[in-house]
Amino acid sequence: YIDYFRCINAKGEEFAACKQFYRAYHSLCPNEWIAKWDEQRERDAFPVSLKP
Repeated sequence: YIDYFRCINAKGEEFAACKQFYRAYHSLCPNEWIAKWDEQRERDAFPVSLKP
């Protein structure tokens, strides 16, 4: 999850490696976790910097 958002912030959503990170976290992380993290990002409350 973190690698994906750092990647798209640095390279853009169409960068191949970013797409690979997206597929990885969607296959490994439960949907509940992803929803929680998305909510935290939207509130600027995610505990880790997602800047590249």
